[in-house]
Amino acid sequence: MEHRKKANRHLTPGEYVLCYALYAMLVGLGFVVVFVIWPTTIVAVTIALTESLWVHRGVYPFSMLLLGLGWFILTLLAGGYLRSGITRGRLWPRFLSLALPLVVAGGLGLLLRWWSV
Repeated sequence: MEHRKKANRHLTPGEYVLCYALYAMLVGLGFVVVFVIWPTTIVAVTIALTESLWVHRGVYPFSMLLLGLGWFILTLLAGGYLRSGITRGRLWPRFLSLALPLVVAGGLGLLLRWWSV
């Protein structure tokens, strides 16, 4: 069984600044997607698919609860995930693995909103 040794190098302040700048970008991007793009998309899609106010009253709060919970979990876990990526030399791939799904979700939300109008 092969054992891998962790890199025991000291991180520079610049690496920490870059890590937390990317973290702040992720949190901001997630906030825009979850609390700016998707709420209006959910309203537009529910109005386009059904005219029932009861459906909107049920779908909107539940979907916002799920989206907010997902954003909260991303906020909690992304910092440690990016920080451990510095020591392994994989900061950018880890950042992209978190940012690209957010960009796709935002684009999908905008596309659905455009389609439903």
